[in-house]
Amino acid sequence: MSALSLPRRRAAGVGARTTIPAGPDGWVPLVPTRTRVTRRALIQGLLGVVLYGAGANVSAGWVVALSAIVIGSLPWAWWSARRAVRTLAVRRELPPTVTAGRPTAVSLEVRAHTAAMAVVADDLTDTVGVATGLGSGARLTATVTLDRGRGVAGEVRVALSDAFGLVTVHAAGVVGSTTEVLPAVPTVRRPAHRAAWAVEAGGDARRPGDGVDVLGVREYRRGDALRAVAWRASARRDQLVVRELEDPARPRVRVDVAPGPWEPRTLDRALEVVCGVADDAARAGHPTEVAVDGTAGPWSPSLRRLLAAVPPHAGAPARALALVPPGIADLTIEVAPVADGVAVTRVSDGDRTPLGVVAADATLTDVEAWLDRQLAARP
Repeated sequence: MSALSLPRRRAAGVGARTTIPAGPDGWVPLVPTRTRVTRRALIQGLLGVVLYGAGANVSAGWVVALSAIVIGSLPWAWWSARRAVRTLAVRRELPPTVTAGRPTAVSLEVRAHTAAMAVVADDLTDTVGVATGLGSGARLTATVTLDRGRGVAGEVRVALSDAFGLVTVHAAGVVGSTTEVLPAVPTVRRPAHRAAWAVEAGGDARRPGDGVDVLGVREYRRGDALRAVAWRASARRDQLVVRELEDPARPRVRVDVAPGPWEPRTLDRALEVVCGVADDAARAGHPTEVAVDGTAGPWSPSLRRLLAAVPPHAGAPARALALVPPGIADLTIEVAPVADGVAVTRVSDGDRTPLGVVAADATLTDVEAWLDRQLAARP
């Protein structure tokens, strides 16, 4: 199948439209919407009438027989096209997991029990292609940038003609997939600022950890290593106590998403900032927590998958996210919606320092450049 790319609109996740369920093999039947005869059929019908009149006037039986064939092919074409559309099915192929904002290859396969041709339009990729050889399956491929979310859907429209191009049957349906579109994790190109995380986050504070200096003792808890038991202190207290060591090199970082209200486009940019900051802090060796929509948890691949499902998604109205209870952190990065984008604020020791605003229409490259400047500039 050859494909003609059209001006690309923003690809959306599964919205309010009804998605046709796929069969066990992934094929989705389309629903016929209308049937029409082409101009060629009208001309052929008129020609058949003229031939019949001429043959009847001159008593030419072969001309009358020819007119019957010409006119009789019209109902056959109608039946053939309607029969073929009942076997029409499409299948969308996408990777199970893709990243929002990055180009993704999408394949749409079309098949039908007919030797005729079809014109296929895919709203997900904004491509149009002419398909031939539908009996063995024709394929339309394109590259598209998808929005964050779980599940991807787009309407597919097919105009299927009979072998002679006399009748065209139109069919359509919303074809979806279970692909997870994860929020992008922007890359900070200059890692030299990571040493400043500890200073900014109160790296000189004394806290329990896995260091070498003794911070104090506490009661023994199940799971504590026996080598950490302070035997002399346990004898004096008549109960098991363990040495609690300090670890000044691992301050805790928390990234908070304000409760709302959020527009879909603005929230996508906010979650890109969240992923970039959290991933950078975690790679620097700091315990990192992300709090969004009533949920808080350590930064991990499973949490990134959770962020893919946080509403609102593309095409949905604005929504206020749920409030997350405050956590314990040495440094907090807050993201909140503003009129023109996402405001990012640093909170440390009660001091709030605005870092700037990321525009809602910023590209992933813009977000990466912004994070690179802001994080690398930390004193």
